[in-house]
Amino acid sequence: MISNDEKLMKKMMYEQVDGLITDRVKLAKKTIKEFQDDSSYVNRILNYITVVHMPNDLEA
Repeated sequence: MISNDEKLMKKMMYEQVDGLITDRVKLAKKTIKEFQDDSSYVNRILNYITVVHMPNDLEA
């Protein structure tokens, strides 16, 4: 899946995809670092609620 959107990148990380194709490498690196560094249980639940349950019109 191609992703140039931070929310979609986070959603894909929650779904444990094997790879990410993007034109925005700096954004992807920043998003991955934040995802890995901010791994408290509360933040993971909050991110799950706000990222994974996104409207279908944002999904490719």
